[in-house]
Amino acid sequence: MGWRRTVLGATTKPSDETLTQWTRTLAAAAAFSAAAAAAAPAAWAHARMVSTRPGDGAVVASAPSQVTIRFDDTVRVLGRTTVVANSDKRPVTAGKPRASGRIVTIPLHKLRDGDYTVRWSVLSDDGHTVDGVFAFAVGAGRAPPTAALKAGGTNLTRGVISRWFFFAGLLVAVGVALFLPLAWRPALRSAGADQAEGALWALAFAGFLLVFLGAASLIPHHDPGTTRFGLAYEAGGIIAIVGATLSAIALVDRRLGRGAFICALALLPVPSVAGHALDRGQWPRPLNVAADILHVGAAAVWIGGLLALAIGLPRAARSLSAEQRARFTAALVPRLSAIALVSVAVIGVT
Repeated sequence: MGWRRTVLGATTKPSDETLTQWTRTLAAAAAFSAAAAAAAPAAWAHARMVSTRPGDGAVVASAPSQVTIRFDDTVRVLGRTTVVANSDKRPVTAGKPRASGRIVTIPLHKLRDGDYTVRWSVLSDDGHTVDGVFAFAVGAGRAPPTAALKAGGTNLTRGVISRWFFFAGLLVAVGVALFLPLAWRPALRSAGADQAEGALWALAFAGFLLVFLGAASLIPHHDPGTTRFGLAYEAGGIIAIVGATLSAIALVDRRLGRGAFICALALLPVPSVAGHALDRGQWPRPLNVAADILHVGAAAVWIGGLLALAIGLPRAARSLSAEQRARFTAALVPRLSAIALVSVAVIGVT
């Protein structure tokens, strides 16, 4: 019977134009969902300043020997951190600022009476750069000071784009890797057709490539190898390169697809390890990591599956006979419905 539908009692075969429109709709829905899901990680929290000594706007009678800044997360101090005299904006630091856990210490020369501005810039363990300024004054009876410097802004746009690349690629690569064994291959076997997977492995290759580009852009700006964030994304970049290579080879040798499948699954923990699931105070941390992985995995199955369907379905339709198409769709639709139901449930719970 082929692909047929009944409308007011009439049985007709859908046109190529209808199939094309359906495919475009699926692709648009998947792209929109991927954009929303990939943009979400940029809103993660980051290290926050808890207190300073001297305090912001404080007027102290005697000159402090150092400035201390306390944060709510482990940080690394960056080179823009300094203390200057408001009168001439010359640095008054007596050495390099240093960080120990959550506390940044800035040693000072002997200060004269006057107003001073502290500009600090730190990198939290989850990879976020945070900046700020505050002022204090030395000399009893002085008016509360105001900061003479501005906080060194970070390039948020670059970070958001890099993260979008990474997460969009992760959703595609993982989604395709799971869509193949969960839906595509069983449906093709039901139709008695060859497992034509070339287009899907090309899509997986594109996903791995996006992951690598995102990781490569993030790593140089987040102190690679020294923070949890940097280590996680270094590992993610390496996994992505291996996965892209195996996906490309799988275009001609499907046996290598197993390795690409493993690489895709290995990418799932990267956002959790790099993010706040492992922060101090986030308890129980193993449960947080598991929930993150399930959430990202469910989103990948749904979004990546939609893209895989939009790209693979037209090609499968052209290569299958009418009878095979009927059996293929009869097996594929229930599986897709079950995948969608489970994915939405997991996303909602996590």
